[in-house]
Amino acid sequence: MVLLHDHDVSGSATWAPTIPALLKAGTRVLAVDLKGFGHSVRDTAPAYTVRSHADVVAELLRAQGVEAGTVVGHGWGAMVALQVAVDHPERVARLALLAPVEDAARVAPWRHLARLPYVGRVAAWAGGAGGPWWEAFQRRCFDERSLATDTYLRSLRAPGRITGTMDTLLAMARSPQDSDLPQALPRIAAPVLIVVGERDAVAPLRLAEEWAAALPNASIVPFPETGHALHIERSVEVNRLLAAFVLDGSVDGIAAQR
Repeated sequence: MVLLHDHDVSGSATWAPTIPALLKAGTRVLAVDLKGFGHSVRDTAPAYTVRSHADVVAELLRAQGVEAGTVVGHGWGAMVALQVAVDHPERVARLALLAPVEDAARVAPWRHLARLPYVGRVAAWAGGAGGPWWEAFQRRCFDERSLATDTYLRSLRAPGRITGTMDTLLAMARSPQDSDLPQALPRIAAPVLIVVGERDAVAPLRLAEEWAAALPNASIVPFPETGHALHIERSVEVNRLLAAFVLDGSVDGIAAQR
């Protein structure tokens, strides 16, 4: 099982409640810090496209000897997961999309301002590297705001202090999306599980429904009273879904268990 994070400097840190549960269920887990995120390399070239990230994931699977895995993407990470399935279908047995979004700007609204002269660097810090806009957005990702504790936010903010992060965020803002999604959705044959919070203020349920209709083999499991950070807010239930999906792929059974 490959876990792909949202478009956030924290990278794979948001999967902390997920990894132990999946390991306990008997799955092998690869939690990835995509390039420029978490503790990965900082590159100042504008090479942060959805397709380039998908290529890295496919190469990781090849290097790890994984013929085909279950690729899980949260938020913008769902775009990367889908692109892996489009460009490298042989590497994807199943897909799980948590609170999917169609554009990085939806989960990283600071990107537009970061392209501007003079104010760009301030916008990247405030919105992308742990500043006040970033903190406000993190709290907005929860329906139950009290779960976004200071300790939780401090753990997510830490990678923003790595040398080169600011220049990397500016490079991300200049990078094109470079993806043939959603037009390519009908070409994805792998089973797809879409999990979405009904109170997600970032990723609307409407988008998940549109994607499910376009995908040949997709099912949706909505969670009431749940926001964008559903794998943290409803970690026990989401972990159960993911473990059952990767082990037997029975979406109907998963929905019934919930």
